[in-house]
Amino acid sequence: MIAFSDYITKQSYASAKAKSSTNIGMKGGEGVEDIFANCYPTLTLGNSRVESMISKGQLCTALLILWYHLDNVFTCVYIQYSIYGTRLITFSSFCITAKSDFCTLVSDHEQHVQSFQGYGGTFIKKAGYSPDAYAQMAIQVAAYRLHGKQVGTYEATQMRPFLHGRTETTRTVSKESALFVKRMGMLANFQDNAASVDKKKILLKNAVNSHVKYIGGAAKGKGVDRHFFGMAMLADEKDKIPDLYSDPVFIRSKTWKVSTSHLTHENIENWGFGEVVPDGLGVAYAVKSDSCIFNISARKEHGWTEKFGHLLEEALLEMKGLHESSPPASKL
Repeated sequence: MIAFSDYITKQSYASAKAKSSTNIGMKGGEGVEDIFANCYPTLTLGNSRVESMISKGQLCTALLILWYHLDNVFTCVYIQYSIYGTRLITFSSFCITAKSDFCTLVSDHEQHVQSFQGYGGTFIKKAGYSPDAYAQMAIQVAAYRLHGKQVGTYEATQMRPFLHGRTETTRTVSKESALFVKRMGMLANFQDNAASVDKKKILLKNAVNSHVKYIGGAAKGKGVDRHFFGMAMLADEKDKIPDLYSDPVFIRSKTWKVSTSHLTHENIENWGFGEVVPDGLGVAYAVKSDSCIFNISARKEHGWTEKFGHLLEEALLEMKGLHESSPPASKL
């Protein structure tokens, strides 16, 4: 289904519309045009594997859920395409089930907002760091202290140089970040000696610079994850998948136990998203001039969100202390 969706979305709307004459009418004369209904014959030409994808799934080649308002009642229209043609089904029971599933999903999760007011981008820039990379290193320290080790960490990176460019993965875990978090240790130390403080500052600078370099390359299409994903999607059942894909280290490196994304905007106070693996964290953050806001989500069963927020604040205070003659005492 994913492979088919990827294939079909490469069709331009103009060309898809030209191949379709189906129009689904709706109340009031307002319609939703089904531009993909007659695309199947075209997609089976050449080297397309759509037919095998459909037969394996036994069902849809595309799904479209439309919501429209009729007399103050929301109705769901579910359009299902199969190798046998198109069918239009309307039903309300799916809406009830969807609502129940959604409520269960919400109740299984917890969210914690850590509003750190100690400092923000102004101080970080004066100290000579990228605010985003600096925040990522604080996240690494907190994750290290939560799990007892570094875990796969994803940062969404926009690929703005490309037309229709979406995202690439920036991997925060690196040799440089590993050296920094291990030096910071499992417990905060606000009374470190001068030599140790200097060493931590050097390691922090190296880790931040490494992250900035990676995210710059990822934005230009030089990341690795979309490339690996593309190769995996191209593999057919008869193809031998490279051993790399089953390597335990490779699998662990792509298990994003900490999924992060940065959005700082003067009109956005807070935002967030969920974890991407059951035993993971979703961390949305903003680095404002004099504060840092973290929205932390996870499954309630773990009890991680508030603890992770405290570890983040502790890490940020400790990191600032590296740049002061008298490091601040922990407020936790």
